[in-house]
This record gives sequence, structure tokens and C-alpha cells, in this order.
Amino acid sequence: MAGEVVRGGGDLAHIRGQEHAKRALEVAAAGGHNLLMSGPPGSGKTLLARSLPSILPVMSPPESLEVTKVYSVAGLLPSDTPLIVERPFRAPHYTISHAGLVGGGRFPRPGEVTLSHRGVLFLDELPEFPSSGTTSWRC
Repeated sequence: MAGEVVRGGGDLAHIRGQEHAKRALEVAAAGGHNLLMSGPPGSGKTLLARSLPSILPVMSPPESLEVTKVYSVAGLLPSDTPLIVERPFRAPHYTISHAGLVGGGRFPRPGEVTLSHRGVLFLDELPEFPSSGTTSWRC
């Protein structure tokens, strides 16, 4: 199952409460760090993750060109969008194949990791993703 691209995923300023989590997002966004959120279902992890692009800096022209090239090679560049200017948000389902996640396949294509370049890769239900030792993830 392919990942999804979310446009206008939300604004961090509209989220009430979750002050520690919002601060963690701000620090991660400012420093370009990875972030692992854990908590019970319904605690707001997905809402927070979908709002992360709203606080990331605007892409520079070279960054926009990089992202546009990736989407063009993958055949995902919309015909009415000559240049991608919004940071991508990719949220693949945990049933995704190894090639779908990291790229490759019989006819090599960029995977979700590459498609999230300069943006956000959200791996919801991270423990459900197959480990590298399982049969479905062998290269």
C-alpha cells in the first residue's frame, strides 16, 4: 500500500494543550532532528505529526528542485505543478513492502523514504512494521 501525501495537514498553532509534545516538535523542526512519539491511541500523536510541516521552514529553490526531481522520477509530479514548493508529508501503512518503503523493485522506483526527502516521514504504528529479519523484507 502506498503512502499518502497530505496537503494542509494542520497548523501547530491550532492545537490546544500538548505543550511538551509541541515543544519537542519545535526543537526537532529547528534542528532537523528525528522524533519518536509514543503514547496510547487517541493521545494526539497523529495530529501533532500532521501539523509538523506547518512549522518547518519554507523550502529554498534548490530544495524545491530536489523534491521536484524525486517526484518527477517517481512519476508522481502533477502535470499542473511544475515545481513542488511544499514540504512532503508521507505516511505509509505498516503493510508496505520493503521496496515500497526504501525503494527498488523489479523496475526500480523511489520509496517512501526518498519521497519524504526534505519533508516528514510519519511511520504510524512503528512496531507493526516488519523487522529486517522477516521474509517479506529480504532484499
